[in-house]
Amino acid sequence: MLPSQLLVTRTFQGRVRPVFMIPSSEALELARKMIGIYSEGIGKRQGEIADEVASLEGGAFDFRAVRGLKAVLDKYSSYSPDSPVDPRELRRRAFAAARGPALDDYERSRALTAASEGLGIAVEEADRIFWGDLEAERTLSHFEPMEPIQLLARYNLSLMQTLLFRSTSLEIQAPGNWKPVLRRAKQLGLMYEIDGAGEGQRLIVEGPASAIKLTERYGTSLAKLIPQIIRCSQWSVKAGILTRWREPRLLSFSLSSEDGALLPRDGAIGNSETFDSALEEGFYRRFSSLGSRWKILREPDMIRVGSGKAFLPDFAFELHKRRIYLEIVGFWTPEYIARKIEKLKGAANVEMMIAVDRSLGITTDYPGGVVFFENEVPLKPIIDRLERAEEELMAHEIGRLSGLSIPIEGDVVSVGGLAVALGVPQEALRKHFESTTPAGYVLAGWQLVKESKIAEIDSVLAGVRALKRACEILESQGITDPYPILERLGYSVRMSGLAIDGAEIKKKEKNREERSG
Repeated sequence: MLPSQLLVTRTFQGRVRPVFMIPSSEALELARKMIGIYSEGIGKRQGEIADEVASLEGGAFDFRAVRGLKAVLDKYSSYSPDSPVDPRELRRRAFAAARGPALDDYERSRALTAASEGLGIAVEEADRIFWGDLEAERTLSHFEPMEPIQLLARYNLSLMQTLLFRSTSLEIQAPGNWKPVLRRAKQLGLMYEIDGAGEGQRLIVEGPASAIKLTERYGTSLAKLIPQIIRCSQWSVKAGILTRWREPRLLSFSLSSEDGALLPRDGAIGNSETFDSALEEGFYRRFSSLGSRWKILREPDMIRVGSGKAFLPDFAFELHKRRIYLEIVGFWTPEYIARKIEKLKGAANVEMMIAVDRSLGITTDYPGGVVFFENEVPLKPIIDRLERAEEELMAHEIGRLSGLSIPIEGDVVSVGGLAVALGVPQEALRKHFESTTPAGYVLAGWQLVKESKIAEIDSVLAGVRALKRACEILESQGITDPYPILERLGYSVRMSGLAIDGAEIKKKEKNREERSG
């Protein structure tokens, strides 16, 4: 963005437009000269650069445009003090040596000499760099070159961003490209709603002028959304612009991809600034490390919340086709949150949790559950909610399975594979078999094994002592987990160290009653 005093606009019949720089021969020549000043200015003081740019004012272009171009060029420049020592330390030593104001050249020279000797530099060097850390005294150390037409396009983008800093709302249409724009809006923490569907779908973002206490910070975030919009092949924006010149007025602003030739294209935007969404990323990383059965999804599908509105939550947790959504709230106004919650209450058959920054001072009775946080979203209330949902899910599925006739075929049947075929959670099916084991089968770990097959395996294992050999035999019989079968057959395992190679199996002795019988 540009400083507000450099914004150049025209108004007509309630509409406002930035005065973009058309790439005419005169404008391109001005841009070329200014780029030349910077390209040839490495090592020059910032004040010298500014003086050279100022000499170009007063021509065919508004002085604000020249200064605006300079502001853009400064974003691609680096300045640093041209000093072997910290000028602040030099001044501290000089003021200490003077013991008061230096009223004449002699006193000044004496203080400067004492300071320079302490820092190991010449008096002449100390005199040159005494104020070297001031902005005008810093020297140009790096400049990222660009073409004249790129400079004009970047200036036009900055004009658009600066104007939208005064917007009350921004309505965006980007047919076929809306999801990257929405994703960026969410990353930036902007307050938004989705209206309509299909090609007519609109993303409506609240403007800085509607967020009274967040104007500067929020306006900067909104400005960062604009490059993502103009990257789309087809787009249009509409905004209400609040002006405070003489008396407040609300003007309308609109722009579309038909004006795209005046704005940066992909290669001219430069490196896009990535939003540091540490809060969301940190939560995602911490939850993923838990190994939960619930799968966490980032930016799941949109939720319709009635009246043609839609909503895209931050996360969804999914287990056996059941989804519970989570929205993290950290940069919204209380009024916006209240409206959002009311809309979510109207979402049919949607389970949603909301995590709210405690500093916002919001209290709500949202039925889906509210988790308050300070620095990071706590995992425990999230996990507790998911565990309750899993218990409900298991109870429902087990109850459903009790009324089903489940066909079992084969000597060894995988519970997991059977669950997939039946479309039920494998945990629920295993719990069902624990209480209702099919006739003629034994539940061994995650497999159903025919009793006749177990008897066959028992005879094959006769005389086998090495655990490794026993496991190989069981694997050849289709058994994936040997230990439940070995235990069923009355074998104990004796380990010799941690490796399986030296381990042995031995049948437990039958008790006396069994022997006497």
